[in-house]
Amino acid sequence: METIAASRADPELRGAALEATSALDALEAHALVIQSLADRAEALRCAALLAISTYPEQECLTLSERGLDDPEFCVRAQAIENLEKLSSRAAILASCTR
Repeated sequence: METIAASRADPELRGAALEATSALDALEAHALVIQSLADRAEALRCAALLAISTYPEQECLTLSERGLDDPEFCVRAQAIENLEKLSSRAAILASCTR
């Protein structure tokens, strides 16, 4: 699945593979998830943010904040959802200052 996520296949398929890979072994998929945040395909960026929602709070907060500036709605929506799940003061401030 990691091979599919890193390939140039259909973005939806790559996003699903990234989600599955991250769910099976988040530590092994970490580098690919971070790399996918900068992918041109919005489906992959959205899947990466979904995977990040399970990361430790500070890392999730930092990476999700970056997603708030994404030009695609689905990516921004996932970033907001991540911040809402954290429900820390820093997460609330991050989502309100944009």
